[in-house]
Amino acid sequence: MSKKASQFQKRVMSLGYRGKEIFKPLNTGWIDEHTACIREWIANIFFYTKNGTTIMIDAGYNYDRLAEKMRWLDIDPSSIQHILITHQDTDHVGAVERDSDGLFRQANHRTGYSRVTDEAGRNI
Repeated sequence: MSKKASQFQKRVMSLGYRGKEIFKPLNTGWIDEHTACIREWIANIFFYTKNGTTIMIDAGYNYDRLAEKMRWLDIDPSSIQHILITHQDTDHVGAVERDSDGLFRQANHRTGYSRVTDEAGRNI
C-alpha cells in the first residue's frame, strides 16, 4: 500500500475499532536480549538479533517516524539484511513500499517460511 493508503486505513480503522480493544500492540522497546519491537499505531514491527545479525519481522505501515524509533532502540536501518513479511496487509509491508522512505532498499525481503542465516551460514 502507498503512504496515502496507509493514512486512509488508519483513519477508517480508528473509527471502526475505537474503544473495542481488539488491537493491543506492545509499546516500543526491548522484549528480551534478542527481541525488540516498534509500535506504530495499532501494529508492531519486530526485530530479532542473533550472532550479530538482525532480521526485521514485518515492515509496519508506511510510517514517517520509523527511523526515529529505530534510533531509540539503537537499531541502524542499514544493518537490516533480511525482512520477513508474514503477509501483505498494509500494516505489514508499508516500510518497503515504493513511496516509503527507502530505509531498507539493501535488505532481502522474504515471505512465509524462509531460511535466514548469519554471515557464517548459521541458521538464525
